[in-house]
Amino acid sequence: MSDKIGQRIKNLRKSAHMTQAHLAGNVITRNMLSLIENGKASPSIQTLEYLSKRLGVPMARFFSSAFDEELGLMADKKNEIQKLYMEKKYKDCEKILDRYYIYSNKDIPDELLLIGAEVCMYLGRRYTLKGSFDSAAIYLSKALEYSQKCIYATEWIDANVFIYQAVIENTDCPLQALDTDYFMKIRRAVGYEYFNYLKAVKMIDENKGEEAAQFLKQNKIIEPAHKEHINAKFMMLSENNDIKSQALDTLCNMIKRAPSYPLDAISRFLILKDIEYAARAIDNYEIAYKYASMRLKIVSEMRD
Repeated sequence: MSDKIGQRIKNLRKSAHMTQAHLAGNVITRNMLSLIENGKASPSIQTLEYLSKRLGVPMARFFSSAFDEELGLMADKKNEIQKLYMEKKYKDCEKILDRYYIYSNKDIPDELLLIGAEVCMYLGRRYTLKGSFDSAAIYLSKALEYSQKCIYATEWIDANVFIYQAVIENTDCPLQALDTDYFMKIRRAVGYEYFNYLKAVKMIDENKGEEAAQFLKQNKIIEPAHKEHINAKFMMLSENNDIKSQALDTLCNMIKRAPSYPLDAISRFLILKDIEYAARAIDNYEIAYKYASMRLKIVSEMRD
């Protein structure tokens, strides 16, 4: 019996990320705890009471065979979660992790919390770019919940989550939802082009063409659709109506080429917004109305 009790104490200690010295404290020695965990010494009732308090569990857990089954089940789930994560089956991974999270009373290893944060962030990103904002919001919220409980560095995950939450909150001008000091924090943590794209869109919309050009010299945009959109936006800043007409044609052709053209829902929304603006600038109200209707339809779909 003492070997089973010792093994359960050891499993609980590891589950709580405690060293033998930490669990032993000032009441028993680390060597004595090692003997107990290896079944070479039988702990007294007083020692078991002390260890149960240190571990934050009822003393009955040391005697319960059901706990052994629980640990086995949780170990199997952990292996399954890690396997699905490595295979990039994020949706299946999240479903099992969610059940595991509830089953284990939200007391799960930090490596699984990190997987949960990353997986939910990727799913939130995927649904945001599809324009499925309700689903995206659920996954992004879960990503933050896992992230906040994890001891590992998750700044890059949080930064991604905040960007896509900002898109959901204000699709017209996503980065307005973030304060100025946060821009560089995101830039350092994320270092990828979607932030550069949204930042450039915002700057040009604020008529800061020179600042945007300077920003893009240091922060490249690689995605072809994003580059084409930004180039068209620069053309829209011109006072020349012919150049504005070229910008309008470019933007309209981008929409016409979808879905074969790599255009996510957010980019499509922002391009439709610019088409309406460019068409009004050259008094082409027919095109402005047509594409404004398309944009409103997208807004409706996003909020469903």
